[in-house]
Amino acid sequence: MEINEKEFAVIREISNNHMPTQRHIAKNAGISLGLTNLIIKRLIKKGYIKIQEAPARTVIYTLTPQGLSEKIRKSYEFTLSTINLMSGIKSAIQDIIINEYKHGVRNFVICGYGEISAFTEIALRELNLEDIVISKSEDKDDNNKLICNLIVHDNQGKRTIDMILELSKRGIYR
Repeated sequence: MEINEKEFAVIREISNNHMPTQRHIAKNAGISLGLTNLIIKRLIKKGYIKIQEAPARTVIYTLTPQGLSEKIRKSYEFTLSTINLMSGIKSAIQDIIINEYKHGVRNFVICGYGEISAFTEIALRELNLEDIVISKSEDKDDNNKLICNLIVHDNQGKRTIDMILELSKRGIYR
C-alpha cells in the first residue's frame, strides 16, 4: 500500500518528534487538525503507526516497522526523483549552451541568482570548453525578479537568453 504526500508528512512528523500532539503534527505537516486526525486513523488501519495511551490524556504515536519501511521507501523515491530532475535541468542547460557555442558564442555572462544560476554555472564549467569566457553578475533588475539570464556575446552583438523560459519550453522547469 502506497502512501500519499500528506500521509508521508504525518509519518515524517511522528518519526522526527518524540510524543508529538495532533496539533503539532498538523502545524508542521501544513494540514488541518481534522485532516490530521483522519490521516492518523488511516495510517493506524494500514499498520504504519500505532498508538499508546499515556497519563494525562496523552497519546503516544509510534511508527511500526512497516511504517518505518514505508518512510524510507518514500524518502528514497523522492531523493531519486530530485536527482533525476537536477540532472535533467543541467543537461537541458548544457544543450542550450552547446547550441550557442556551435553558433560562435564564446563569451557567457550568468546574470542573476538562485538555483538556475548555479546550475548554469555548473553546466558551463562541466562542459570544459577551453576557449570560452564565463563571468557572473548578480545584479537584479528594477523589480528584483531576475532569476537567471545568460547573456551571450557573438559576432552580432549581445543577446540575452532567459533560462527559465528556455527550460520551460523544454518542459523541464514549470
